[in-house]
Amino acid sequence: MPDRYDMIVVGAGPAGSLFSYLTARAGFNVLLLDKSYFPRPKVCGDTLNAKCWSIWKAAGLEESFKQLPHHKIRGFKVSSEHEEPVGFKYARSRRDERAISREILDEWLREEAIQAGARCLASTTMRSYENRTELVTSDGTFSGTIIVGADGRNSWVARAAGLDKGRRTCSRMGWQTKIPAELADDDLHIKFFEQGYFGIVRDSETQANLCLMLDSNSFNTPQMIADQFFEDLPPMGWKSTFPISRSNNIAGDRNVLLLGDAARMVEPFTGEGIYMSLHSAWEAANLCIRHLAEERPAFELGRLWKHRHHGLFKNQIFFQNHLSLWLAVKPGRAAVAVRLIKRYPALLTYLENTSLPELNA
Repeated sequence: MPDRYDMIVVGAGPAGSLFSYLTARAGFNVLLLDKSYFPRPKVCGDTLNAKCWSIWKAAGLEESFKQLPHHKIRGFKVSSEHEEPVGFKYARSRRDERAISREILDEWLREEAIQAGARCLASTTMRSYENRTELVTSDGTFSGTIIVGADGRNSWVARAAGLDKGRRTCSRMGWQTKIPAELADDDLHIKFFEQGYFGIVRDSETQANLCLMLDSNSFNTPQMIADQFFEDLPPMGWKSTFPISRSNNIAGDRNVLLLGDAARMVEPFTGEGIYMSLHSAWEAANLCIRHLAEERPAFELGRLWKHRHHGLFKNQIFFQNHLSLWLAVKPGRAAVAVRLIKRYPALLTYLENTSLPELNA
């Protein structure tokens, strides 16, 4: 007989680990699986929206997060290849953006889930999904009342459960490396250029995170692009992710829920992805806890989550994805946008403060 759990969560990133932490803390039997060995690096912009603090506080993780190595972001600026940067500094009373390596963030949240009572298995390969409740893996067969896919944009759970809506053609590829901290300042800087765009932010006192978005058919390597904008940069090690844009998945069905990037919520590197993933985990965990406490059928949860997810995130998904894509695929548009922002600085404040859904704490 397979080991049985209330929740089986595939993917120990921010969404999967927070969901596991919340449900295990509520007394449920939770299994958290991931294909990677932790701690592990992750291609990401490494920025946390200020609203993440509401999640840390509501989950009882605020003081624990403060102990992690991270860097406070002082402002935001944007530029194009032929324009000087334009931006603003955050008001101390209003903003508290942070940059933190995903290697540190993800391992911390996974450990919090373990401390709350979740069982975690790393370096686990998913093999098959049987009878809508059983996962066959390299570590054995496990049965779960609820199956949660938090396994990223190329979600295995979404495909296995029939929630993957198929690929949207996209030739863009994301690249990431770490560069010396002195090559960045305390602002988050987004720069558009002929071949794509990059984002740079310090995530510690010694290093900065550099993410590039390039067309996979470009003859330019990420190192060639970085050399154009950063003097005396030594050869760097680069990690990549592909493809960038995918069609949004169905967020839930029957007893299966998709969280964060598994539902393909927002365009990567917008700076909102981690908050959106955490928010989806918070909402889904509380939905599951309430639903099961009322002894209602688990096979209703997926449908309920699909409607809840759509109601919470539809406006943000539309705005972030379409604006980012509109600017990214035609760099000339970004140059025009930068000139407009210089003339009307309030536009940047509006764009940077695009309304995110509030946490229902």
